[in-house]
Amino acid sequence: IELHKEGVITSHMIFEERKKHLSVYKTPYGDMCIGVETKKVICTRTDDRIGLIADYALELDGEKHSESRIEIGIEFI
Repeated sequence: IELHKEGVITSHMIFEERKKHLSVYKTPYGDMCIGVETKKVICTRTDDRIGLIADYALELDGEKHSESRIEIGIEFI
């Protein structure tokens, strides 16, 4: 899973199971190096919906910051 965020805060995060990816988190106050170490990725699909879940550890400037989860649901109309 790749997540791109653009605007006042810009980031590009990659969630790949059992891998760690580093990227830059850009803010008006300065840039931070973030690490995303993905523990698990779950993808489900039905006829009208795709569901994505990623459990990951977030690092800021090389130090563990949090255990997190992102959930994305896409519905077809």
